[in-house]
Amino acid sequence: MRWKMDGLKIWILLVISPILLAGCRQTDVKLRTTAGVESFRNAGDRIEIFYVIQNTTTDDQPFTKVWVNGEILEGVQIENWAEYTGSWIYTVTEEDVAKGRAKITTGVKVGWYDGSRNTDNSDSHSVVIPQESSAKLILEIRSAIWMFDSVNYTFVVTNIGAVNIPGPIVIQNNLNLNLNINQFNPTECHLLSDGLSSGREVVCTVTSGIPPDAAARGYFFITFTANAGSETSEKVTKSIFKYGAVVPTLTPTPTATPTSTPTAIVEVSPALRLDISSPSNYFSEVGNPVDFTYVVTNSGDVVIDGDFIIFSENLYSWECPQVAELAVSESLTCEGRYWIESADIGKPLTHHASVQGVYDGTSVTSPEASVTVAYLKPTPAPLKVNCSLYDTEQACGNHPNACTWDSMEQLCLKK
Repeated sequence: MRWKMDGLKIWILLVISPILLAGCRQTDVKLRTTAGVESFRNAGDRIEIFYVIQNTTTDDQPFTKVWVNGEILEGVQIENWAEYTGSWIYTVTEEDVAKGRAKITTGVKVGWYDGSRNTDNSDSHSVVIPQESSAKLILEIRSAIWMFDSVNYTFVVTNIGAVNIPGPIVIQNNLNLNLNINQFNPTECHLLSDGLSSGREVVCTVTSGIPPDAAARGYFFITFTANAGSETSEKVTKSIFKYGAVVPTLTPTPTATPTSTPTAIVEVSPALRLDISSPSNYFSEVGNPVDFTYVVTNSGDVVIDGDFIIFSENLYSWECPQVAELAVSESLTCEGRYWIESADIGKPLTHHASVQGVYDGTSVTSPEASVTVAYLKPTPAPLKVNCSLYDTEQACGNHPNACTWDSMEQLCLKK
């Protein structure tokens, strides 16, 4: 009787132990992330996020599928206790700027076959990047008066940032005209050589000549920036006209207006055109990336200043070349990406977008363009049938696509 009880114990251990071990088996993925910068300054700044994915399973199974932020990493397999490193780009949003920090989360999902079934697991990790307490230089043209063969400008230069800006601060223009301190009204120009403390503003009056061809025409355009080392203000463009001349006007569409006497009206038509295409012919599942290509063309008759910004409701990230300006008929190409959400499944995705540039300090926005990407219903995986389990011709015949009955051997064989 004792032998029988010991035999029963041995049988229980042999049968139950693998089940208990499988239940205790640790199948896990670990994710660590770091940022390539310690701080950011403005919306649109790009932050590279580096990640390390570690396979910490205890059953010697490799991760055969790896997704990062919903995008599968083609050809990547992570062996047991091995690591995989990579990176992706995060673009700072206006919301991040408003909060003064960016919380950037990276998500990873992995899949593997544990010997009996397909299994998956996931992890996420976040880093918080603060906004740099930076200086910010603002330039304003308070007045510009054309008198005889010179122009008097009054500038206001302000540091609205949280740190001091060391001098010298230099005001430059795109026409390379020399700016001389007005001896009759020098105001505070000399303070620019010492820099600006946080919150300080300086008023400076200077005098310049006029471009050689402006006298006969009666007007000209000039663009200024204030510069201090790596700090540069935004461009400020001013229309300067001679006393008695008609102010150049900016109209959306040139129209001929009959007049009894010639005038000095200049009509320009700043315009942008956006063409969208998608190399992604279709999508099938949530998390599929859909890429877009944007071709931005200056379709007007004047130069359009950058930076160029893509606007769209269904766009997770985009990137345009950082160009100062776009000449007439010139084009540039931008790239964007969207990740499919559950609400997109079952119907085509129509993507709408527009692009914005600047002319003479005023925004120029293209008409909205669109492109449609098809939805393709996923093909279900074929059913795997173990034909050897069926020991009668009738049972084997229930799976005609996978099995065939061998009447001689009386076996159900795989086709």
